[in-house]
Amino acid sequence: IKTVTKKEGIYVIGWTKDQYELAPDRILTSVLQDIPQLILNAATLMQQGRWEGKLYKFGLKEKIYDFAPFRGMLTPEEEAAFNTARNRVITGEIEIYP
Repeated sequence: IKTVTKKEGIYVIGWTKDQYELAPDRILTSVLQDIPQLILNAATLMQQGRWEGKLYKFGLKEKIYDFAPFRGMLTPEEEAAFNTARNRVITGEIEIYP
């Protein structure tokens, strides 16, 4: 991130944790991963006898992923549009998995 953000006009989205401090003027947001919640979700399914040998897709709806604050990097209109799309993913109106 530090190398890429030294170039003018380059913005990035961090991954797995809030990486804002690495380049406050270049990090739009970060995708946050909640691994303890992922493990809890899987363990709960196992405990309930509902774990199956299949692919599980945990995401925004299951609160495994979310986004760090934009901290003014987007206009209010852009942030509102992002939040609308995010909510549509959570409700299943937009499907991001094939």
